[in-house]
Amino acid sequence: MTYNLTSISENATSFLEFTQGVNDVLLDGWFGVGILISIFVVLIIGFTFVTQDIRKSLIGSSFICFVTALSLRGLDLLPNLAIWISLLVLAVSIAFTFKNQ
Repeated sequence: MTYNLTSISENATSFLEFTQGVNDVLLDGWFGVGILISIFVVLIIGFTFVTQDIRKSLIGSSFICFVTALSLRGLDLLPNLAIWISLLVLAVSIAFTFKNQ
Protein backbone atom coordinates (compact mmCIF):
# COMPACT_ATOMS: atom_id res chain seq x y z
CA MET A 1 0.00 0.00 0.00
CA THR A 2 1.45 3.35 -0.95
CA TYR A 3 0.60 6.71 0.52
CA ASN A 4 0.94 10.07 -1.14
CA LEU A 5 2.57 12.29 1.46
CA THR A 6 3.12 15.00 -1.11
CA SER A 7 -0.59 15.74 -1.33
CA ILE A 8 -0.80 15.92 2.47
CA SER A 9 2.12 18.32 2.70
CA GLU A 10 0.92 20.49 -0.18
CA ASN A 11 -2.54 20.96 1.32
CA ALA A 12 -1.25 21.68 4.83
CA THR A 13 -0.39 25.25 5.72
CA SER A 14 0.89 24.49 9.25
CA PHE A 15 2.47 21.68 11.20
CA LEU A 16 -0.84 20.98 12.92
CA GLU A 17 -2.65 20.52 9.61
CA PHE A 18 0.13 18.23 8.41
CA THR A 19 -0.10 16.17 11.61
CA GLN A 20 -3.88 15.95 11.29
CA GLY A 21 -3.51 14.84 7.67
CA VAL A 22 -1.00 12.15 8.58
CA ASN A 23 -3.27 11.06 11.44
CA ASP A 24 -6.25 10.72 9.11
CA VAL A 25 -4.56 9.27 6.02
CA LEU A 26 -1.73 7.13 7.35
CA LEU A 27 -2.77 6.10 10.82
CA ASP A 28 -6.59 6.09 10.65
CA GLY A 29 -6.84 8.26 13.77
CA TRP A 30 -4.52 6.20 15.97
CA PHE A 31 -1.75 8.83 16.26
CA GLY A 32 -3.25 10.56 19.30
CA VAL A 33 -4.12 7.26 20.95
CA GLY A 34 -0.52 6.11 20.56
CA ILE A 35 0.78 9.33 22.05
CA LEU A 36 -1.65 9.05 24.97
CA ILE A 37 -0.74 5.44 25.75
CA SER A 38 2.98 6.23 25.50
CA ILE A 39 2.63 9.17 27.90
CA PHE A 40 0.65 7.02 30.35
CA VAL A 41 3.23 4.22 30.35
CA VAL A 42 6.18 6.59 30.78
CA LEU A 43 4.42 8.50 33.58
CA ILE A 44 3.33 5.44 35.52
CA ILE A 45 6.83 3.95 35.37
CA GLY A 46 8.45 7.24 36.37
CA PHE A 47 6.00 7.99 39.18
CA THR A 48 6.27 4.45 40.54
CA PHE A 49 10.05 4.70 40.51
CA VAL A 50 9.96 7.99 42.45
CA THR A 51 7.09 7.42 44.89
CA GLN A 52 7.25 3.62 45.33
CA ASP A 53 3.43 3.68 45.58
CA ILE A 54 1.39 2.33 42.67
CA ARG A 55 -1.82 4.05 43.81
CA LYS A 56 -0.29 7.52 43.78
CA SER A 57 1.40 6.75 40.48
CA LEU A 58 -1.83 5.56 38.92
CA ILE A 59 -3.89 8.55 39.98
CA GLY A 60 -1.21 11.05 38.98
CA SER A 61 -0.53 9.55 35.58
CA SER A 62 -4.23 9.06 34.80
CA PHE A 63 -4.98 12.70 35.67
CA ILE A 64 -2.15 14.00 33.48
CA CYS A 65 -3.27 11.71 30.65
CA PHE A 66 -6.85 12.97 30.97
CA VAL A 67 -5.68 16.58 30.64
CA THR A 68 -3.47 15.55 27.71
CA ALA A 69 -6.43 13.76 26.12
CA LEU A 70 -8.51 16.91 26.35
CA SER A 71 -5.72 18.85 24.66
CA LEU A 72 -5.31 16.27 21.90
CA ARG A 73 -9.07 16.25 21.33
CA GLY A 74 -9.00 20.03 21.01
CA LEU A 75 -6.39 19.62 18.28
CA ASP A 76 -8.59 16.99 16.59
CA LEU A 77 -5.96 14.28 17.02
CA LEU A 78 -8.00 12.04 19.30
CA PRO A 79 -11.46 10.48 18.94
CA ASN A 80 -14.21 11.14 21.48
CA LEU A 81 -14.11 7.56 22.72
CA ALA A 82 -10.55 8.05 23.96
CA ILE A 83 -11.71 10.94 26.16
CA TRP A 84 -14.32 8.72 27.80
CA ILE A 85 -11.84 5.88 28.30
CA SER A 86 -9.33 8.30 29.81
CA LEU A 87 -12.02 9.64 32.16
CA LEU A 88 -12.98 6.07 33.10
CA VAL A 89 -9.35 5.22 33.92
CA LEU A 90 -9.15 8.36 36.07
CA ALA A 91 -12.37 7.45 37.93
CA VAL A 92 -11.23 3.86 38.51
CA SER A 93 -7.86 5.03 39.79
CA ILE A 94 -9.54 7.47 42.20
CA ALA A 95 -11.90 4.75 43.41
CA PHE A 96 -9.02 2.30 43.79
CA THR A 97 -6.97 4.83 45.75
CA PHE A 98 -9.68 5.82 48.22
CA LYS A 99 -11.14 2.34 48.63
CA ASN A 100 -7.90 0.91 49.96
CA GLN A 101 -7.17 3.67 52.49
